[in-house]
Amino acid sequence: MLSAKVKRKLDSLTELPAIPVVITSILNEIDNEHYNAKHIASLIEQDQGLTAKVLRVANSPFYGLARSISTVDLAIVILGSNVIKEILMSLLLQKIFQKVDSKVFNTKSFWKYSIFCGSASRYIARKLKYKLVSEAFVTGLMHDIGLLILMDKFKNNFAKVRRLQLFEGYTLTEAENQIFECTHSDVGAWIAERWNFPDKILQAIEFHHTPFFIADDIEYDDEFILNPTFSKIKYPLAAIISMSEWFSFECGAKDWDAKNTQPSYYITNEFISNMIDSEYLKSDAALTVIKQGILDEYEKASLSLG
Repeated sequence: MLSAKVKRKLDSLTELPAIPVVITSILNEIDNEHYNAKHIASLIEQDQGLTAKVLRVANSPFYGLARSISTVDLAIVILGSNVIKEILMSLLLQKIFQKVDSKVFNTKSFWKYSIFCGSASRYIARKLKYKLVSEAFVTGLMHDIGLLILMDKFKNNFAKVRRLQLFEGYTLTEAENQIFECTHSDVGAWIAERWNFPDKILQAIEFHHTPFFIADDIEYDDEFILNPTFSKIKYPLAAIISMSEWFSFECGAKDWDAKNTQPSYYITNEFISNMIDSEYLKSDAALTVIKQGILDEYEKASLSLG
């Protein structure tokens, strides 16, 4: 939960990130199942940067098209509404990155990590048969947005967080709780609510560092903790995002973190075992296969969004 002192400051700020009007208009139009590609194209063409990005993605090696795509409306038909959403949210996140001092924080590394988590989330969502894989990608991409807000608006206190990590051995969330009495997950959920994100995305941002038995209010005794399967948990998208961040450690994609120490996650071993297709693979071999699949997914996403 957002601490009172952090909320007071956030509420008092006049220059908080806002979704640009053109992005809001496009998202609203896409959410209409009978959307018109030409109308969406006309909205996209109002923004030169967005137009260039859509055309670059459509012409990326990932799609391997025989001819180049030169019009936005054709790009929309080829890419589909889900990919357009992914492009929009990546641009929104990049606009927020521009406000963070790159001398204080390695924003380039953090951007690569964000794409990695989006890619891992999409891969994991497919493995766990979560239907909205594009939603998982967008949430993975955006899930640590609270960190950017803390770095930009609470520079001095965030420097204290980094010192606790570097010199006292705190994890990121432990240090944040010590300094802010809340975490970047709480701040991220706050901004997601301001942006009117769907509840599932807001909850995933808020709970991805909360152990599942706390977030789901699961009862347990002195002998064992109830470990539910993925299909029975309260916040499945939070579990996907937690796993994407866990895999970012495992694959060396979280090198922006001060000590690269593992915080708590909304995750259990059962969730990982749910991803293993073959009963003949031992756990180490299965994890290797999953990691390679995630890295392949990341490489594809980097070609278009990186």
